Amino acid sequence: MKKISNNRQLQEEKERLRLRQQHLEDKIRLNWLELKDSLRPSNLAMEAVEKVMHRKTDDVDKLSGVVKSTVSYGIAMLAKKLIEKATGRKSKGQADTETGSDW
Repeated sequence: MKKISNNRQLQEEKERLRLRQQHLEDKIRLNWLELKDSLRPSNLAMEAVEKVMHRKTDDVDKLSGVVKSTVSYGIAMLAKKLIEKATGRKSKGQADTETGSDW
């Protein structure tokens, strides 16, 4: 903090501090009102419901990822079979069964 050397600087500093105090008091007042509102029984119940719903949404998202992976794998296998059929080639497992080889 710089030194105050005259009355005008003192008055300016007092005004600055008064404004800062007012700002901080307003902030405290707003925080208090928000706290009171968040602790109302209806708001606490709503938060509990939202928390449960959020968990269910996370579970659905995880399941959705598994389903997507399974579908992607199935599509890849189907595409492979279609390509083999279109080119006339057979996969190694199919060629062995047709020739009668057990190896």
